[in-house]
Parts: sequence; structure tokens; C-alpha cells
Amino acid sequence: MAATNTTPMVRQYRELKAQHPGTLLFFRLGDFYELFFEDAVIGARELQITLTARHKESGDPIPMCGVPHHSAPNYIAKLVRKGYRVAICEQTEDASKTKKLVRREVVRVVTPGTPIDPQLLDPRESVYLAALSAHGNTAGAAFLDISTGEFRATQASGPEAWRLIAADVESYAPRELLFPNALAPLVRAGLDQTHHRTAPLPLTEGGNPTVREGASARAPSLTVGSLTATLTPIDDWLWQIEDCASLLLKQFGVRSLDGYGLTGKDEAICAAGACLRYAQETQRAAAAHIQDIIYFDVVDESVTGMGARLLRAWLLRPSIRRGEVEARHGAVAELHASHIKRDRLRVLLKEVADVERLTGRLNLGSATPRDLVALRRSLDQVPLIHETLASSQSSLLQVLNETADELADVRSLIAAAIEDDPPAKVVEGGVIRDGYSTELDELRSVSRDAKQTIANLEAEERARSGIGSLRIRFNNVFGLVCRQVAAETVRIQATARALACLDALAALAETAVRRRFVLPVMHDGDEIEIVSGRHPVIEVFNDEPFIPNSVYLNNSSDRLLIITGPNMGGKSTVLRQTAIVCILAQMGSFVPAEKARLPLLDRVWTRVGASDDLARGRSTFMVEMTETAAILHSATPRSLVLLDEIGRGTATFDGLSIAWAVAEYLQLSDHRDRTRRRSRLSASPRTRSRFKVLRHRSGAARRHAAFRIGARA
Repeated sequence: MAATNTTPMVRQYRELKAQHPGTLLFFRLGDFYELFFEDAVIGARELQITLTARHKESGDPIPMCGVPHHSAPNYIAKLVRKGYRVAICEQTEDASKTKKLVRREVVRVVTPGTPIDPQLLDPRESVYLAALSAHGNTAGAAFLDISTGEFRATQASGPEAWRLIAADVESYAPRELLFPNALAPLVRAGLDQTHHRTAPLPLTEGGNPTVREGASARAPSLTVGSLTATLTPIDDWLWQIEDCASLLLKQFGVRSLDGYGLTGKDEAICAAGACLRYAQETQRAAAAHIQDIIYFDVVDESVTGMGARLLRAWLLRPSIRRGEVEARHGAVAELHASHIKRDRLRVLLKEVADVERLTGRLNLGSATPRDLVALRRSLDQVPLIHETLASSQSSLLQVLNETADELADVRSLIAAAIEDDPPAKVVEGGVIRDGYSTELDELRSVSRDAKQTIANLEAEERARSGIGSLRIRFNNVFGLVCRQVAAETVRIQATARALACLDALAALAETAVRRRFVLPVMHDGDEIEIVSGRHPVIEVFNDEPFIPNSVYLNNSSDRLLIITGPNMGGKSTVLRQTAIVCILAQMGSFVPAEKARLPLLDRVWTRVGASDDLARGRSTFMVEMTETAAILHSATPRSLVLLDEIGRGTATFDGLSIAWAVAEYLQLSDHRDRTRRRSRLSASPRTRSRFKVLRHRSGAARRHAAFRIGARA
């Protein structure tokens, strides 16, 4: 920043900017938020607004731009989606009551991983803040959705620890990733393949973010597969296990972390504590980038944002526990069989707001009067849902019905305190019902200049008592109601999770009816049997009837299935279809087939399609070999491996050798590490000769894709 033009306001701006480096400072001036100096240049460019200057007549004008306060959330959302951190500075005293410079403070810092405003959130997607920690051959990760309070932590040890943690990071697709400075080399080597400089954001003991000189307000992108997230290295002191464990105990109000699965997991505790502390710092109160999964749209018949987010989570992280999978299947089957129960449940759930995120705003102090009314109306549906599911036979439906709390006390409190149709903001008045608060009713009976009356009384009492800090304030009835409701957060969140699960199950049942899906049979064997399977996306979006395909694989006679055929013959479709059917089954869904018998898989590995990564110096062949190496390194007997034209990015005989070696390693040869042999493999080779060199092996089978030409019906 320039050293001239140091008016009191500019000095105040600089002081606040120094306290929050690495951010774009939205500085409140009357009805506008202004950005100055370098922030103004960035803001004007990214928001496509006019860049002007203050003190234009001087030899050193100050660049500036601004946005109206009422539309600021939309502009902030644009910046955060582009990876910027935004510090929101408000006027914390009435300008009309002071002749000095108005006091201002930063009340919130919004980062890509810590949004709570509706403008920053897609109601059907979770937004995770993630943290990593590692020591030796042990790594931990924590994931927090601050908008709902969802919190997860995991840890892995051994030579595969970093690969397993990276896979978890990709499945959660966080918007922002935290890690200690000491871990930066490992992150760059294992995750960040870009050539950009990261922008660290250390946190000091005082709680204010500080950043190395020259760091940008926007961090570069981290690429983990298809994931793009903002990287945020932070000071190492935040990763001390004692500090993090103490923070978690305080946050959850418990004396032990046993119930959270963190006991003995030091790195998971470190990651979880640092993640929580960072979220708290960015949400301190003083007065797009994830690619959609296309087949998610095919199964998403949910009617609430909570249900859609849960469905997406099931799809990204299918269960590997048979009991859990079959419980979901049982619930979906019952709702599938009873259209009356299913339709009634979905009608009731349509009246349910996003209770998870509403509760998050309530606890963060940003809930509005209309949020409370929406909560009450949502909870009003619970007794009706209880009646609808009273006769359910599914154990999961019974548990969810019991878990959903009617919260009669909370509903009564809100109904008694808040008007049915309150204004959007408390300051507009008319929020609290007459008769709820005697003190408020008395204040309402005073003249309309009650605030001025109290201000005069305050000045008189200060002079009389000699207490300069004496304050007289309105009884904040709305704030009291919010605190009383927030005290029941645990019950409300449990109910919200139950309602989300009911919506997800009903959505899967609705999908099964509309798409003609069938209930898969899960078993403990190794056979994959799909009779007349269909690719759900192609079937929906293609005008032509889909030609079904059958697939059979096991770990003995048909371990290796080689599919040959002409271009456009459907080989890749069969591979993708097989993966989708297995994933849908393990998320709890019915599947697109006439019949399906499936084992529980630990992973589905695919190498399908051709793409390069020239921005990072990787050719198509290099990308293919890197992905294939990861498969060879991690596939187990419980894995399904799908390879499409492996080795096509090089010469014919070189590619043939690669395909042969990969098949030998995965399926046909004995290895010292027996956990990595005999994975079920389905491959689409580029040449028929590739099958000939393998067909004499036990467990190899060939299938051929062909066209059948006939007259149109």
C-alpha cells in the first residue's frame, strides 16, 4: 500500500487490513462496502465493476471500488467461488452519535471452506473444509461442513496411508484443504501437481490470521483426481495433539473422545482440532468447481436439500458393510412396494426446510426470524410422518421413525414467540408476538422514539454514577428465543438426519419405480452376475431403446473377462455399466437390470477413456500409466478392475506387452503379497491378439460385442 494519503479512515483501513492479510477486505462505508488499494484492483477485475480512485486530485490516488451493502452477499459469493477469502468489516457504532471516526471491526471472514450464507451454498451439495495431518507412516484427515455441523475424521497407517487419505479427500471433495507448514512438501509431492505457489495462512495465538509477505488472497488449486480445492498451509502449533484434543472435548462437551472413534488416533485428532479451530476463527463474531456426477441426476428424486446431500454422500462413499447395505435395500423395497406410503411420505417431506443448515445458522448467530418459522413448520411434519410410517416392517424405517423427534417444546416456543409471517430481518420489527414478553410490550407502548429515550437515560445515568462504560439496552427477546432453540441442537440435528435419510430412501424407491430398477441380491461370495443390465444415463438421455448386456465374473473360472468388438460396439458402455450397477447396489439403491447378484466390493477401479494433462506435462500415455500403476498397487481380491484399451497410447506391441503384464499381475500370477492377486478384471483390448496371448490361462474368458442390423419396428 502507498504511504501517503494517511487520513484517519485510511489509517483505520490499513490497521484492519494488517490484522487480516491474505483476504479481500470489504470495508463498510455507509450504504456501501468499499475495497481499496490492491484489493480494489482485484475486486474490480473479478467482479467486473468500475475501478475508480480516492483523492484523484493528489499525485498518489488510492484505487477503490465498491458495491451496495444490500447486494454484497452476491458479490462475496462470486469471490469465494473463485477461491478468495473475504473479510467483512462493519461499522460497530452509530455514525450519527459520534463526531469522531466511526468504530469498525471485522465481524467475519468467509473462505471457500467456511460459507454459511445461502448465496454461497448449493442446497443439494455439501461444502467441506478438510484438514490433513501426518507423522511418519501415519496420516489423518478431518472433514467439517460448517453449514450443517457434519464432522468426520479418519486415520490410516502403513505404506498405503497417504494414498488412502488422498482417496478420502477426493471422495469428500472439500472446497478448502488445511495442512501444517511442515507437511507442505508431502502435500505438494502427493497431491498438488501444479506449479503454482501456495498461499499459506498461519494462525497466531491471538487468533488473527497472518500470512507471509507477498502471499495472495487467493490460493492455487489442488488437484486430486477430479478434485479442485483451495490450499491453506497454517502454523504448526495448531497441530499439537494436546491443543487439538482439548478443543474437541470443549466443542463436543464431553470428557472423552471414545465415542467419536478418535481414541489412539493422534493424527486424526490433530487434523480434526486444527480444522475446528480454523472454522471458529473464520466465523468469529465481534459485535464451484466440483464436477457433477452425471448419474447422480438419474437417481436423485429427493425433495429436500438434506436428502440430496445424503444421496450424494452415499454415491461418493458406498458402504462396504453388508448389514447397512441390506438395511437400506429393505427400506427402499418397502417404499417401492407401497406407493401410498411412499407418495404420502414425499408429500410431507416437501414441506420440510433445510433443517441441517438452518440449525447451523442458528448456532452461528446468523438465523433470521423466517428461519425459526421454517424450523417450526418443518417440525410440524414429524407427527404426520410418524403416522405414515407407524406400520413399517423395515427395521431401518422403524429406527428412523423413532429417531425423528417431534420436538413439541421447541415448536411451542417458536409458535408462542414468533409471528407466523415475520419480516426478513429483526431490525424491521414485528417479529415477536404481542403478549410473549411483558417488557417488550411495554416498550412498544412507549413513543416511537423509544431508542432516543433510552439513549438520553443512558447519558444521564453515566453522569450520575460516574461509570463511563454503563450501557442500557433493549431486552433482545429474539436473541433469547434463538438461544433457547439452539440449546436443543442435538435433538434437532438428530431429527434432521432422520428426515434426510427418509428422503434419500424414498428417492431411491421413486427412482426404482420410474426407471424399472430391481432389488439386487448381496452375498458373501465372489460372483458378479448382472442379467440384462442397462446403463442408466444412456437409457434416460438416449431416444433409442437401450440394448441390455449381461455380465458374469468370479474369482475362479471367470476372473478375467476380455471384451472385443468394433468401434462404437458398446465395449466401454459395458465396463461403465458394470461399475455403476455395483456402486448403486452398495449405496443402497435398486439397480438397472432384470436380475443382479453382487458381492461387497472394497473398491471399483477404472481406467476408461483417454485424456491428457498437458498443463502439468503429462501426455495421454503418462496419465494412463499413472492411473494403471495406482490400480496395480492397491487392488485387492475384493476389488473390481475395469480397463479400457490399456496400452493404447503407445506402439502396438508395446501396448500389447503392457496389457499382458497388467492382466498377469492382477489375475493370473502368484505374488508374494497375496492380498493383491486375483482381483476381478474386465478389460476391453485394442486388438484381438491381446486375447490370444491370454486365453490359454485358467480364469480368462472372452466376450464379443457386435451389431445386429435389422428393420426398425
